[in-house]
Amino acid sequence: MLSNKQSRLDYQVVPFKTALGEEPRHMLINKINMEPSISASIYEIHLEQRCRSYKTVKKKLTNLSYLYTWFNRIGEDIDKVLLGGSGLEDRKIRAFLSWLKDHFSVDGSQINKATRGYINGIIYDCSTVADWFIELCYDRSGAGTASWALGLEALKKHQKSAWTRKRYKTKGVKEAPDLTDEQIASVETFLKSEVAASHGKEKDISVRNYLIWRMVIELGLRIGEVLALRLQDRPSRGRPYFSIVRIDEREPDLHDPRSSPPRPKTLSRDLGFLFENTAFPNLVNDYISEHRYISSEKNGKAFKKFNLPHVFLIVASNGNPLSESAASDIATKISNALGFNFHWHLARHAFFNRAYYAATQATTDTSLEIKLDDLVWWGGWEDENSLNHYSARVRADRARYALSMFQQNSRNWGALS
Repeated sequence: MLSNKQSRLDYQVVPFKTALGEEPRHMLINKINMEPSISASIYEIHLEQRCRSYKTVKKKLTNLSYLYTWFNRIGEDIDKVLLGGSGLEDRKIRAFLSWLKDHFSVDGSQINKATRGYINGIIYDCSTVADWFIELCYDRSGAGTASWALGLEALKKHQKSAWTRKRYKTKGVKEAPDLTDEQIASVETFLKSEVAASHGKEKDISVRNYLIWRMVIELGLRIGEVLALRLQDRPSRGRPYFSIVRIDEREPDLHDPRSSPPRPKTLSRDLGFLFENTAFPNLVNDYISEHRYISSEKNGKAFKKFNLPHVFLIVASNGNPLSESAASDIATKISNALGFNFHWHLARHAFFNRAYYAATQATTDTSLEIKLDDLVWWGGWEDENSLNHYSARVRADRARYALSMFQQNSRNWGALS
């Protein structure tokens, strides 16, 4: 439904590349005259420097396309308004938000909870861009004086209030989705049975799919983290752990041939094995030595070429790094086969739901605060209030050689047996 709503807008986000191999940049253009917006292009430069993912930039510009469309339809120049540095008039904010809600309403019906959350995201991004241009373009006469600073702060505060008054109110904290142990067991059984029943190229695909599943469910990895893994990030003799390395911390000349390469948002870290019935390192070693190759031919004889022209661990049938869309197709196949909604991030939630519970139930001398800090580290979340030079090293070592919270009682995850 959302893509249909976006297709009815006057503005759209268009990707472009500045150099071969670089991640795409984006422009917000008017679909009628194909002209890019000046203010949106300036803001895109800011976003490109601030955001870690080009997908985040695209999403924020897409949300802004609603505001730009509304201004275009009332015949006013949004560039002139934003670059003027005075923000939007209250009446225009109210009119835009009323139009926005009508845009998402179907025949006047009530807007569902998920769509209300999406609208709130649009409002947030639009209010953020208005605030950013106030900061950038506010009248500089008298800059640096107390009265100038007070005037700027008063304008920003008033704008924030005008935008937030019209946001949908949300109740409580949304619970993380989960998989039941029965659903986890059914995915495990389905993928293992495919490995057992397949042969040849189908076997290669089945082993790869099972490897993705075990990395997500055993380690709580994002699918982008899995797809971004390099051969050197896998476990090896003397280092029994996976290494999750952020894109901006990798070698600068690393080339990813995918048109939309995965870009992990989480922090770099090393993750060891948690369970006695772990699939690692045997599963990843088997995949690399037997199933990660391309078929080739020499002198009329077919052979398997294991030395691929890239370093990424998870590959498609043609030997190229597996794309996020192809990984999504695997999840859809699992959903269709088992009859319940499944996606890779749901498996990550299943891991952390259980890990959090285990942390709060553990009865050791280690404090709950330290256990939760360990979990923050394991997930790769950035928490500047809990991380510091000393405790970061401690958590890194505990994560590298497996979290102690899973060492209470049995370390065997029955659903994965």
